[in-house]
Parts: sequence; C-alpha cells; structure tokens
Amino acid sequence: MTGGVIYSGGATRCGVALMGNEPMVISVLALTFWGVSLYYRCSDKIIRRRLVTIASLFIAWLVLVMVKYESDSPSVARLCWYAFYIPLLLTPALCLSMAFRAAALDRLVAVRIVKAALFAASTVIALFILANDTHHLAFVFDATEAGWNSSYTYGPLYWLASSLIIVMFLSFAAVLAFAGRKRIRRIALLVAVFVFVGLAYHALYVLRHTFAVGSNFSLTYIVLISLALELCLDFGLLPSFIMYEKAFSGLPLDARILSRKGRTIYETARSKPAPALDALLPAYLEGGPDEAVFRDEDDPDKAFHLKRLSGGYVLLAEDVSEINRSRTRLERIHTSLIRQNEVLKRERNLKESLHQSERERELLESIDASLRDTVESIGALLDQAETMKTSESQEERRKVLTMVRMLVAYCKRKGGLVLAERDGDDFGIERLRVIMNETAGDLRSVGIECAALVETEAPLSAATMNTLYDCFYDFVIKAFFCENPVVMLFLTDRSEGSVELRALLEFDGGEDATHSEWCAELRRTLDQRNVAYRLTADEGAVKLAVIAESGRSAS
Repeated sequence: MTGGVIYSGGATRCGVALMGNEPMVISVLALTFWGVSLYYRCSDKIIRRRLVTIASLFIAWLVLVMVKYESDSPSVARLCWYAFYIPLLLTPALCLSMAFRAAALDRLVAVRIVKAALFAASTVIALFILANDTHHLAFVFDATEAGWNSSYTYGPLYWLASSLIIVMFLSFAAVLAFAGRKRIRRIALLVAVFVFVGLAYHALYVLRHTFAVGSNFSLTYIVLISLALELCLDFGLLPSFIMYEKAFSGLPLDARILSRKGRTIYETARSKPAPALDALLPAYLEGGPDEAVFRDEDDPDKAFHLKRLSGGYVLLAEDVSEINRSRTRLERIHTSLIRQNEVLKRERNLKESLHQSERERELLESIDASLRDTVESIGALLDQAETMKTSESQEERRKVLTMVRMLVAYCKRKGGLVLAERDGDDFGIERLRVIMNETAGDLRSVGIECAALVETEAPLSAATMNTLYDCFYDFVIKAFFCENPVVMLFLTDRSEGSVELRALLEFDGGEDATHSEWCAELRRTLDQRNVAYRLTADEGAVKLAVIAESGRSAS
C-alpha cells in the first residue's frame, strides 16, 4: 500500500523463486476479471477509468516481475526492476485523485494544481529511476559485480520517491475519511488500517527483516491496494452501482426501474404489486412517449408516472386518494358556489329592476311635480277653449289654443331638463344655443317675433339651466297678453361662478305695464323661483334680468 515499498532485486527473486510463477499467473487472471468488474460496478466514469488504469498497471507490474525473473540478461532484469516504479508511483497518485473526486474537491483550483503537480512529480521520478544506470541516484551498486542485486544501497532519489508515495497514500486515507465522515467512518478507518499495515511492511522491508525480504513484495503491494480499493467501492467511499441500488431501495417512494421490455430491474422497499401493469405498460413502452401518466380503472386512487431513461424506464406509482377526495370535495363546493352565484345573480337582477323602477317612479314624481301647475293650466285653457264656440270668440279661442301649444312645448323640454338634471349632465354653449333657438322658433311659429343670443365660456349645470328655463318661460308666456310682441333673449357670463339671463319684451299699446296685473303675477312667480332678478317696465316694454349660480363642472 505504501510508496515506500521499494524493493530490491535479490530479495524479490528469492520470494518468486520460493513461490514459483503459478501464483503470479493466477494473480494476473484475477486482476483481469477484477478490472472488468470495476468497469461495470463503478458509477462515476472518471473514477471508473482510474480504477481500470490501476488494474492495468498491476497486470503490467506482475508481467514485468515474471519477465525479470525469467530473464538471464542483467540489463533486462535491471530495466524491469526500474520499471516497477511506474505503477509504484502512479498508483498512489491515481488513488489520491479518486479520493478528491469522491469528496467533491476536484473542482477547486488548488486541488487541480496539486493533482497536476503530483502526477508530474511521479512521472519525472519514474523516468529518472528508469535511467538509474546512468546516475545511480536511486540505487547505488557496481553492475560489474556478480552480487549487485543484493549488495546495493539506497540513494536520495529512492528516499524522495518513497516519501512521495507515503505522503500520497496517507493523503488518500485522510481525504476518504473526510468524504465519508458523516456516513461510514468505520470503513474509512478500515482503509486507514490497510495504509498503516503497508507502512509497517515497508519499514520491515527497508530494515531487511527476514519476513519482508523473503516475501513477494509486488504481490503483497498489489493485494493490499486491491483490497483497500474494493472496500472503498463496496462500502460507498467510492461511488458504485451497489450503493445506488441500496439508496434506491430505501427511497420513500413506490418506484421501480424497468428494462426496455418492461422487466423490473430495481424497486424500492415500498414498491407494491400492481397486477394491472402487465396490461397497461406495453402501450407506453417501445414507440410510446418519453413521459406518460396513466391509471388503472380498477384502482383510481393510484396514478402511474412513466419516464424514459437511457436503456429503460422509471415508473413511479403515486397514491392520489387524498387528491381524489380533495377533488370530490372541491367539485361539491364548486357546484354549491355555482348555485349560490345563480341565486346572487337573480337577486342582483331583481334589486336592479326594483331600483330602476324606484328611480323611474321618483323621476315621474319629479317631472309631475315640475309640470303639475303647467298641466293644470293647460287643462284650464282647454276647458276655456271648449266654451268659445261662437263666431265672435274664434279669435280669442285661437289665442288660447296657441298658448296651450306653447305650454305643451314647454312641458316637453322641461321633461328633458329634469332627466338631464337627474343624470348630472352639463350644457355646453352649443347645446344652450340649440335650446334657446328652438324656443325662439316656437315663439315665432305662434306669431311672436323672437331672437336669442348665447355667449358663455363654460358649460352650465342642468339645475341652473332648469331654473333659467323656468324664468324665461314665465316671462315669455306673458307676451300672449300683448299686441304685436317682440321678445329678445341674451344669455351671458356675469362673473366667475354666475350667469345672467336678460329678456326684453316690446309690444304696442303705449301704456305703462309697471302696475299691470300680469306684471305683478310675474313677480310673484319669480319670487318662488328663489333667484336674484330685476324686473322693470316702461311704456311699451318690460325688461327682466335673472342672475343664477352657473354650477359649472371643473374643466
């Protein structure tokens, strides 16, 4: 196991001569089978290559031993002897690099530098030892003497090589102990025991103890290292499929690994028999999708998840009974919510219908309240017109019906203004002009000359327009009591936040209308409108100025 295991030619010859070549040949065959098994048992491809390389080095080493001790040429014997140090130096370097890989330290830059330095140093020292006949820095002897293979001494290169091998094997044991510190320390300690046994064996060999010198050093070295690596592989210090199988078996899942034909290769301890799989699986294997989920109709509480892997499939059986119960419960809740939603929709529609009916009722009451007096006036005028059927009263009857016509037009537009007020509409200048011009047109159609002008910068609220329209009609309706009336209307801004309506009524007759009955009645009506107004009368003319808050929306 130790790099200090650097042995002499004579002592090893003695060991081989005592044992014969049969153990060596058997060892070569055993190492061949061991190397093949390593290839199939190690799961990490990098560590697998290094294990196979070590097995190959061991086979080459044993072949060199047999060639050395079957050869009659001293030069060939020495070259084979020096070549022993190639596996002696490279094996501990390979073992240490595997330990770094198993401990997940090989990604560190410092570790990579150390590995490269160790491989470089081992290679250089091995090359120098191969050239020992030119410098004798590893083994010092006189090649011309007959007993050179038993009378040599160690040179500085030997001690350097021995020290490097010892350091690499001790580091190998330490790194493995670090890698398995939480799982299998006892196995790491067992590997360390092999290391220390190898060190003790090396010490006995250097001291030329009879036991060590009389043994086959090459075979002992190979056996110790092979046993240590086998323990590392079998007990998980180095990754292997055996450990994966054990780990897979202990998974808390109902899972199994299948071959391409559906045969179970591995399964967990929790895996349960599923008779229906024999009938269900073939449809999802060769030629099927890479991933599939299916169920057994006889067992709806179990779902199977199949995923294609390299060389086979993984099958996971999932207990979905709780999911099924939750789905059933959610479906009941969903159905109940749908019913409640329908009830809420109908209740909302009913409330909206009732609310709309209430709004319409209130609106009708508002319109009725606004037009009640006007409607009563229309009824009274119609009753009066019914009494005027004589030829002498036809002209008077015509005037009454004309007034009825004007009041009906007022009611129509008044209803629209009430609706606009309920909706919160504003009246811009174009809309104001349309209303005023339509009113002027109504007056002209009944023989009253009228002109209207609107000059406002911002829209008026519907409430303000409603009030001004009432005042305006209160004033205009009095024109029916005058001869040849002419009406002028002017709507303009007065100051910020207020608007002014000016109306002028001119008529024939020449009498002062200041104290007339209809002028007094107009004052009483305007007083009820709750607006600021000024009413003046001259001979043949009446002037009205109404001031109201504009109620304009913020622009």
